Amino acid sequence: MANTNNLTWSHTIGSGSNRILIISVSNRDGNKTVTSVTYGGTALTQIGFQNGPGNQNRTSLWKLLAPPTGTASIVVTLSGSVNVVGGAVSFDNVDQTTPHGTFVSANGTSTTASVNVTSAAGEVVIDTATANGDAVSLTAGAGQTAQWNTGTGTAGGNVRGGGSTEGGAPAVTMSWTLGASKPWSIGAVSLKPVLVPDITLTKSVNPAGVQPPGTDLTYAVDFSNGGGVAGSSFLITDPIPANTDFKVGSVTSSLGKD
Repeated sequence: MANTNNLTWSHTIGSGSNRILIISVSNRDGNKTVTSVTYGGTALTQIGFQNGPGNQNRTSLWKLLAPPTGTASIVVTLSGSVNVVGGAVSFDNVDQTTPHGTFVSANGTSTTASVNVTSAAGEVVIDTATANGDAVSLTAGAGQTAQWNTGTGTAGGNVRGGGSTEGGAPAVTMSWTLGASKPWSIGAVSLKPVLVPDITLTKSVNPAGVQPPGTDLTYAVDFSNGGGVAGSSFLITDPIPANTDFKVGSVTSSLGKD
């Protein structure tokens, strides 16, 4: 929106569990700051911000954990009238205790805006890039899914803002191509999923194969947890195979520390 200190639009939150709402603000003149962001009247928390070179523009990211489902208004208030672009994306299955990693950002004056994000498989990286309006255009990098990309114009004090997402990996580079070499700023975080136990069971018998009557068979059931959190209170049921008898007192167990 052109020359305003108040930006409002509506956003719909789905019904999935463990939700988070991420809102970004791209404004020209980094000396003008975002003083508040609300969704349905509930205040968001700023994740981080980055000014462009010479404070010519500003990128900021905001979050709200467990937003209510349905449609409500997003209201962004700034410290002064300025050209501004806003975007919003909501996610579910996000860890509510540690919802994201460290905010990372960068700035420069060139035709490519980029930032490197530490992430992991199963996570989702979300970024926002801001450029002066006379950059003419912003194009999200390969592998990124553009979530919004708009501007207030192409000259003077105008601004362009874009946001995108990409699947997590040990290192993710989020990048945007500008239509002309102009000042830019970019910020990003990696969203962390809800972690669950992942139990694997392996059963073996010794001796293996067909055995004559009267042979003692020793069965072993090994289990491991490949998930991201500890498992507890699970039950292993191992039926006695046909044509065998259970030897009372033969059961032993050994629980490892890993």
